[in-house]
This record gives sequence, C-alpha cells and structure tokens, in this order.
Amino acid sequence: MTRQRMYILTAFSALLFLFLNWAFADGMFKLGHLFSMKIGSGETATNYFTNMTIFTYLFLALIIVAGVVQAQRIPESGVDIAPVTTKTEGQTEDPKSWRLLLGNVYFAVLWLPLRFFIGYEWLTAGEHKVRSSAWMDGGTALKGFWKGATAIPEGAVASRAGTYDWYHNLLT
Repeated sequence: MTRQRMYILTAFSALLFLFLNWAFADGMFKLGHLFSMKIGSGETATNYFTNMTIFTYLFLALIIVAGVVQAQRIPESGVDIAPVTTKTEGQTEDPKSWRLLLGNVYFAVLWLPLRFFIGYEWLTAGEHKVRSSAWMDGGTALKGFWKGATAIPEGAVASRAGTYDWYHNLLT
C-alpha cells in the first residue's frame, strides 16, 4: 500500500458515500435543510434532527480526513499488505481478498461510507419512532404491524410469518 493508493481509496470511499446518499436518501444534499428539516405539514410538522443535511457533509469530510490521515501514516516506501497464511487444523480459510478487506487497517476507509450511511439511516428511523405517539403511547403502530404480519391471507393455510399453526398461535 502506498500513499497514492490510499488517496485513491479515499476518493473511492467519498464517491461511494455520495452515491449511497444520492441513490437511497432523498434530499440529503439540499443546502436549504442544512440545519433543520421539517417533516409533515402545518401544525403537525416536526423538526427532525437526524434529517439535517449537515450530517451528509460532515460524514463526507470525516471520510476524507480519515483517508488523508491514514495516507500520511504510510511510510514513503509503502507497506506490504499481503495476507498472512496460517493454517490451523479444523479451520477453513477465507479467500485472500476477503481477509485483506476485513483484516487490514488500510482498507478500513472503504467501510466508513457504509458504516456512516447505515448508522445514519438507523438513527433517522429510530428518531421517527421515538417522536411518534403511535409508537410511544400505547404502541398502536407496533400492534398494527404485528396484526398485518400475522394475518392469514384469504385462501392461505397460514400467515407469511408462521407457516406452522403452533408458531402462528404463538405470534398472535
């Protein structure tokens, strides 16, 4: 691994994060929602903190900074990143490319976009549920989800959630 390759990996990671936000998250580049984004209309509109687009730009900056810092730590001569093969009786070997991707600190910058994007989406979904009275006051949303998941469609023997009758009865 050389510094130049690390810079290329950093650029790829930044582009991956931009692609994930463009493809799967609506409106995450709008400068008008930099510090607040109301969801809903009228008096029922709620200002969600996790929907602020500042996080998109902050995470992008963190990916770039992490990659540059990682590249600066690499010696001028570069670092050998070949995976070490150690055979242990009873253990199966992962493919070399998989071991490199998961077991090498220099490739950690490739995982940052995925971690940031998935974690951010998880927080956004969680904030929505915490602020919703359907989830927090009596659990009507959860009850509705559960009834829909365990409902037996017309003409079917069992629900999609429980193929066996005893399991369906346990769920309901």
